[in-house]
Amino acid sequence: MNLFGRVALAMIAAAAVAAVLTVAFFGQGIRGVIERVEQMRLLEVAGRKADTLSAAVEGLQADTLMVARGGPSREVLAAVAAGQVPASEALDQVQRVFRSAMLAKPTWLQVRLIAASTGREVVRLERGAQGDPVRVVPEAELQDKGHRPYVGRGLAVAVGAVYVSPIELNREHGVLQVPHVPVIRGSTPVAAEDGTVVGLCVVNLDLRLVLQALRTEGQQTYVVNKAGDYLVHPNRAYTFGGELPHGIGIAQDWPEAHAWLQRTAGPAVFELASREGRPWLAASTPIAILGRQDGLRMLLVEGSAWGRGLDEGRWLGVSTVLVVLVLVGGLALLLARTLTMPLRQMTAAVVQYGKGEAALDLGSELGALPLDAAGEIGLLARAMARMQQQVAERKVLLEEERQRLRRVVSAAPVVMVLVDSDWCITLSNQLAQEYFAESENNLLGRSIELLMPEQERARQRAELERFVARSPQGGQVPKDLRVISADGDERIVQVGLSVLEDREAHLWVLAMADVTQRMAIEKELRRSNEELEQFAYVASHDLQEPLRMVASYTELLAKRYGQQLDERADQYIHFAVSGARRMGQLINDLLSYSRAGHRPQRLEPLELDVLVADVLVGLRSAMDDARAEVELGPIPRVQGDASQIRQVLQNLIANALKFRREERVRIEIAGRLEEGKVRVSVADNGIGLETRHAARVFQMFQRLHRNDEIEGSGIGLAIAKRIIERHGGTLWYEGELGVGTTFYFTLKPFRVATHEPVHQDSPN
Repeated sequence: MNLFGRVALAMIAAAAVAAVLTVAFFGQGIRGVIERVEQMRLLEVAGRKADTLSAAVEGLQADTLMVARGGPSREVLAAVAAGQVPASEALDQVQRVFRSAMLAKPTWLQVRLIAASTGREVVRLERGAQGDPVRVVPEAELQDKGHRPYVGRGLAVAVGAVYVSPIELNREHGVLQVPHVPVIRGSTPVAAEDGTVVGLCVVNLDLRLVLQALRTEGQQTYVVNKAGDYLVHPNRAYTFGGELPHGIGIAQDWPEAHAWLQRTAGPAVFELASREGRPWLAASTPIAILGRQDGLRMLLVEGSAWGRGLDEGRWLGVSTVLVVLVLVGGLALLLARTLTMPLRQMTAAVVQYGKGEAALDLGSELGALPLDAAGEIGLLARAMARMQQQVAERKVLLEEERQRLRRVVSAAPVVMVLVDSDWCITLSNQLAQEYFAESENNLLGRSIELLMPEQERARQRAELERFVARSPQGGQVPKDLRVISADGDERIVQVGLSVLEDREAHLWVLAMADVTQRMAIEKELRRSNEELEQFAYVASHDLQEPLRMVASYTELLAKRYGQQLDERADQYIHFAVSGARRMGQLINDLLSYSRAGHRPQRLEPLELDVLVADVLVGLRSAMDDARAEVELGPIPRVQGDASQIRQVLQNLIANALKFRREERVRIEIAGRLEEGKVRVSVADNGIGLETRHAARVFQMFQRLHRNDEIEGSGIGLAIAKRIIERHGGTLWYEGELGVGTTFYFTLKPFRVATHEPVHQDSPN
């Protein structure tokens, strides 16, 4: 169908829709009135049926108490409880009372006495159905009912009260009675003269006729219990699904109705779709049995009456629509021709442009845009002409950008490739082609995974995708990748990712730098450092023995020949002994420095105030000499090696005591959590240390004072710095001459998740 036909048809269809909607609008008002009337009527009928079921069991409690108290029921049950055989006169009298009651109550199915001690029936009268003769059940046919729920629950109520069971199918000898008999039971305890419960009187009420009476012609009546089982259903095979093998309830049979009942508790009316798809009206109301709400619901469903009302107005609506269509059809044909010619011109021009055959403003009648047309069509034609010009200009710009990007990538001094969202290469520079020994054509369209070792592809691809998900703007990938270079060897590269927002695709620029040689050098450097540390440890340890020998023999020489030597010789001996001792101290300090970087760490939660107290005990003599006062502030718990952190604190506190002025020494120690780490400060009021000496004081054997002024080896701070750095922290100081010095160091805070001690080898 051409454009003219489609426009004409659309206008006629629009008129028809308008007419239909108008008719439907007025019809809806009529439907609303009918619907409200039907809802009220159906809800009233459902309420009457619910009352019918409630009334059928009205008086069950009073009747049960009456029959239990009539005759010598107490004496019969008391005799059974005492292990005796009830007197025949008493049994006969109880049976006569029960028979009279059943004759007066044609809906009673059974009346029984059940012994509390055995759970067995003692007296039982029954009938097959309403109107059947009453039969006394012989003793040989009496049954054990102690396992039935209504027995235990009936014995549990107070004397004078009645337990009313739910509606269920009757069972004989533990098997459902056939044909099925729906019953409701009233059971009341019977007590002896001393108040002891000796048995139970049970009345079974036959509900077959009552439930049958609820079924009405033209209506679908359902009674549903709390578990969703049908007690009444138009199809009797669906009833009592909780007790029968089919197990069909409303949840399986009619999920829509079940869901509606779950949402409502009181009387309500709602609309359901029948199984044939027609609209049905449903009313639901709760059923109270003897004033007790057991979750029973009456559900009444019937066809919607307003459907008949709508049928009567259907022909009127159809007639109206036909008249409107005839009137509008002629006008539609006239307008369609006026509107479609410019549109046909525009369509032909756009089709030719899409094929690349010509510009939009062709000179032929059907290939030219109607640029001079009035109204929206003319505006659209002129807008499409401008769009053609803009598209052409943007194609030129896009091609220029692509060429510029190609030149930038080609000139990059590192291996560089462009990949799309599927990690396929779309562009590569000359270095990439040389590095992987592939031509540009071979690299294009190839997955970046194929440049990696086969066993590493899945892991490294996942690493790149995780990085892109975490850093959508790109950056350096935290883990180095392995690739296969031109010589076929595995190489290690650092990768930087940068997003490129292309107008046609989402691209990533991968820049790769080969770090294989650098990592090999770093590995060799770490090995050399480890060997140097080991050498320093062994060498310093081996130097101890000859130094001790020199010092010892020099002292022996002074003691033995001291009277024979002159003053200058004594001075030389003193210098030799002092030098040997100083050399021994330096070696000990060198051993300490080596151990600080070599010994494994045992990381555990630390209370720094406990470590400080321990250090102060060891420095008690120096504390007394300096008349020192230590002020200890709160310090958060940290994680570290206790012996090494104790050494750091001892070095800093000992320095505060050593480099003091004449006045009383004051040392303040505190800590606080700052930027995810615990910053500890040790401040003193000593001679002070200028900040410009920071490069020297943390180096081994670097001192700012002569040994004859203040003793020391100049290695304590170097050891402290090495320990703190191995813990991942920083050690620094701030000071002023004549005022004092404050040393700071940082440690990781203790977290509950890391409370177990951790053995950590030296990073060197």
